[in-house]
Order: sequence, then structure tokens, then C-alpha cells
Amino acid sequence: MHDFTAVTRAFVPMPDSHVKTIRVSQDLLERVNTTAGRLGISFNEFATHALEVALGNKGDENIGLLADLTQWVEGNFDRTAFPPDVTLLVFHHLRDDRKLRRKYDASIHDPSGRTNWDALISVHRRIGRMVKRVLAAEVFGRSLALDPKEHLIKSHALLRPSSVKSE
Repeated sequence: MHDFTAVTRAFVPMPDSHVKTIRVSQDLLERVNTTAGRLGISFNEFATHALEVALGNKGDENIGLLADLTQWVEGNFDRTAFPPDVTLLVFHHLRDDRKLRRKYDASIHDPSGRTNWDALISVHRRIGRMVKRVLAAEVFGRSLALDPKEHLIKSHALLRPSSVKSE
């Protein structure tokens, strides 16, 4: 068993967060760390989301979006050979899939329908980090500027399979 100290917080920034120590098995810790790492999130974000869901709340909607996109990336690309613009292809899939697009739109807009630019930047970074981690990729450049109205993003990292084998 391992003691793990996590800072719990709601998904809306809160001034009052609390430190709580929990005891988990090595197996559970490894599975949570692996899953959280694939999604590009921290243990704390994953654990807080899981606790919210267990209590019947929505949790962090971005985590559901990341999980869906992770599954799509894993099912459609090989870690040893994928196009350099794979991140752009993920955003095109997100743009074109109605269910994913609804989740995405909900995550980047405030209740009045205005774009929350901080949320948009955060979601885009999380998606980029997830793609890189799932494919064990390395960055070798940046794309040319893109039209975000067409592609959702202004640019993206160009990726290639990592020269270092990872498990």
C-alpha cells in the first residue's frame, strides 16, 4: 500500500482546497497514474473526477472528452507510424463528430454561450498533450498557421514516433 497525498478541489477554481491522504494499493496507483498520464492529466484531477462521478455529479467534463479522444487515437493510429499532423487529424475528428463536438463546445463556452478563452487554451493543450503521450511521440516542429474557424486550432506540433522506446 502507498500513501498518496492529494489536494482536493472543485473543477471551478476555489480558494479553499484541502489536503487529504489516502492509502491505495500499488496496483491501483499504477493504473490511475497510467490512465491519468495517457489523458494528460494529474493524479489529483483524475481522483477528484472519479470522486465526483461516484457521488453522482458530472465531474470534469473535459476528462470525458479526453477519454473519448484517447480511445479514438488508440484505435486509429499506430505508435510506430502515424502522420506528422496527427494532432490536426484529432481536431478534425473532434470537429466532425457531433457527440464530441457538443462536449467540446460545452467545455469552452460559458453558460451565456461566449467563448471562455482560458478554457479553450486549456482544452487544446490537454488534447495536444494527450495525443503526444498516447502515441509516445516527440515533437519535431510546428505547423504553419491554420484558420481556427476551419480547423479549431491555430497551429499544432508536428509529431513523429519517439526514438526512445517506451512501455
